[in-house]
Amino acid sequence: MFTWIAYLSSGIVAMLLIILKPKLFWPVLIFSMIFSIGIILGRQYTFLDEYMLVCVFLGALISKRFKKDIDDSNNGNIIDMFHVWIFLIFIAYMVLQSIRGMIILASFQKIRWIIFFIILIPLLFISSKKRFSRPGAKTVSIIIASSALFYFLFYINYGAFTELFRGVSRYDIQCTEWASTAYSLFPLAVAMPAIIFLINAKEKQYKLLGWLTLVASIFASFYYDSRIGWLTIIAFFIISVPVIGIKKSIGYAIIFVATLFFFSFFLWPAWRTPKQFSQDMVYTSKQIGKIYSKDNRDKHRHVLLQVMLKKELWNDAKKLLFGYGFRTHGFVVVPYITKFFKNDAPMLINSKTHQVATEAFQAMFIDTGLVGVLLLFSNFVFTGIKIFAQTKKFLRKYRYIFLSSLMLIFFWLFVINIIDVILLYFAISPNGLLVQLSSEKS
Repeated sequence: MFTWIAYLSSGIVAMLLIILKPKLFWPVLIFSMIFSIGIILGRQYTFLDEYMLVCVFLGALISKRFKKDIDDSNNGNIIDMFHVWIFLIFIAYMVLQSIRGMIILASFQKIRWIIFFIILIPLLFISSKKRFSRPGAKTVSIIIASSALFYFLFYINYGAFTELFRGVSRYDIQCTEWASTAYSLFPLAVAMPAIIFLINAKEKQYKLLGWLTLVASIFASFYYDSRIGWLTIIAFFIISVPVIGIKKSIGYAIIFVATLFFFSFFLWPAWRTPKQFSQDMVYTSKQIGKIYSKDNRDKHRHVLLQVMLKKELWNDAKKLLFGYGFRTHGFVVVPYITKFFKNDAPMLINSKTHQVATEAFQAMFIDTGLVGVLLLFSNFVFTGIKIFAQTKKFLRKYRYIFLSSLMLIFFWLFVINIIDVILLYFAISPNGLLVQLSSEKS
């Protein structure tokens, strides 16, 4: 009960902050979307980020009503206009697919998804207004890094408290009190470019913030044994060397290696050595290239891809174009798994719900068809174009850092189902997080 009160109260606080100080809109919004991502309420509900978004929206709405004297105009270019329309069409399409899915599944509870996508629409317009002091790269980097630092420290301490005082393994709270590690560490995708930007800052306090957030990110990834966390940090290390220079790159590497040895000597079992870790990373990296290959030991992904490619699944053009309806994928694939992959069915099909868990890309493809996937992908494309277009002068050397963040978010869709994560849409929306992060406005 206490956790419910604490988390629900945080939404009220966020709303009041925006009402009293509209300039806090972006900091509150970014912090809310990062902090609330992995927390599960009542051992099954992952709607805290949705609730926080509604509170932020209400705060902005009330602020708009009582602050009419502030300029409300917004001047965008042709790219912005197209991106806005694509994003709106995507949202409208997802609302229709959510209604369709609710009817097919005969579950009124699925109304959540209709509301989920609808609440993104007013946010799109509000975040495009001058009223809320649209920030640039440095300001957004500071906000993202601060939010990520707080989030990762909270995540680590929650696990430590659970083990030390509750006698429960930090791995046992996954999917009951916190989402899985791949889901919970998704903020890394937007935190890493902010970290790199701040590490290169002239001001000492911003440099310190960047390094502290990097340490917290690395520690969280090791503490929860997150392979995607390790790979993200290693990938950004490689990409950032030309940007931050040799000296800072050495510092980056020392922090990572020192954390590895700390866990190897003090927290991991004897068989988990630095050598075993490096071998595991090499093997995992090789598997990425053949993630859906027959040679991959990940039976789950291989079977689901084979099912998705079955002609029987797409027995008419309508299903291929428009899918089966949002949130139906878990049930749709079951008959095909039991028919074509009988030996693997017990491993893949949940005995309680009689459905299968899939990654975001597979879920989107089966639920919404080619149209849904292409609309989602179009938002990635327009965000990439915007990043490329507005990093011409001072941020030119960071261009590929920001674009790598965008690619990493897309890659995350093949790792775990993050369709219900507000931060995903916030990152690729017009004037969203990545656009602001790459803005040359100071």
